[in-house]
Amino acid sequence: MKDILHYLPVLLVSIGMNILLGLYYKVGINKLNFDLKFLFNGIAKAGIIGLVFIGMAFCFDRVDLSSLGVTPCIFMHSAIFLYMGKAVNNLAKILGIQIKKTADESQAAFNISEKTKPAQDERSDETSS
Repeated sequence: MKDILHYLPVLLVSIGMNILLGLYYKVGINKLNFDLKFLFNGIAKAGIIGLVFIGMAFCFDRVDLSSLGVTPCIFMHSAIFLYMGKAVNNLAKILGIQIKKTADESQAAFNISEKTKPAQDERSDETSS
């Protein structure tokens, strides 16, 4: 429980930064009208996701699966990384920096299957002769 309370302020700050940067981007850059309902909806979503991560950390703290490598810190770190990543993405959009993804997951899976296919064909040729 001590670890959860230790990371709780960091999680709240990362959620707050994400909300503020998202609001700035939508209203300041995209020139959308400010909508209080939309803001509260975003805050509610962020709160729900944050509470779920905190709840999972609490449950794993009580069950003690540390022998399997599952600790409450993993869930708290995941939530913080999630919101920090979203905040960085919003900040990049505000600054006009384009974030490029190296490979699409489906494309990467396709490439892997293409690379393994000839090896499987060679094995089937060896067993049939």
